[in-house]
Amino acid sequence: MPNKIARYEELFSHKDDRRDLVEITNSDVDFPIVQVKYMDMKQDSLLGSHYHHENYFEIYTAPSGNVVFLVEDMKTLDNELIELEPGFRLIIPPLVPHAAVARKDSFLIGMTSQKYVSEEVNSVPYTFKGLNIPKEFIRNF
Repeated sequence: MPNKIARYEELFSHKDDRRDLVEITNSDVDFPIVQVKYMDMKQDSLLGSHYHHENYFEIYTAPSGNVVFLVEDMKTLDNELIELEPGFRLIIPPLVPHAAVARKDSFLIGMTSQKYVSEEVNSVPYTFKGLNIPKEFIRNF
């Protein structure tokens, strides 16, 4: 199923007897990568429930584990659940509310188009308003 709110794409990979190589990005996005981070997400942990201002893009990939993202269109309140599988990436545009839940302990790599300063500076808290929001994504601010 094609995603309408965020881009979910398979990553290029190459395997030989020396290594398994996976490209997260190779100059194939139209925004700069300013920050690269990794997270060891614990099972059932919730991250996000926010959106970012204009020109703040994010890319995520999960080399191991099981991370599910919820993204929502603020105008239509349409939402999508996207299971981030190893070998894929998720590109979240600016002004798209999102949250992530680890269904089991997971390793997550994230990249942003702007320098991260703090939650208060870079993010706007968001309560999902669309239909069929799984209870694990509901956060009270």
